[in-house]
Amino acid sequence: MEKSRKTGIRGRVIASLFMLLSFCLLVPSGILLHVFSPDGLDARVHVLMTVHNVCALVFIVSGVAHLIFNRRSVLSYLRRTYNEYRVPSRELILVVIVFAALLAAAFLHIVLLG
Repeated sequence: MEKSRKTGIRGRVIASLFMLLSFCLLVPSGILLHVFSPDGLDARVHVLMTVHNVCALVFIVSGVAHLIFNRRSVLSYLRRTYNEYRVPSRELILVVIVFAALLAAAFLHIVLLG
């Protein structure tokens, strides 16, 4: 028995592919922007900043669209796991501590470099 193929454009697929593509460009452009930014605002930095900003905007918009398209699945998952996460797990506590340490290190980096 052959599965029937849906015709037309599927919003979930579009949102997911936009998220994937923007994420794949967002990370390296951010790293390169950080590497080249001490040189000032030359053409390379301007191009990287443009790519990074456009990718960030596309990532945010497609992420919101992805959540909207998958809201039933997300809400169902949250309802199922609500009781499990009312009391913070060791993993959640670990992630919060590591994330706070990374943010603190980033802010300390800013303060030390001026």
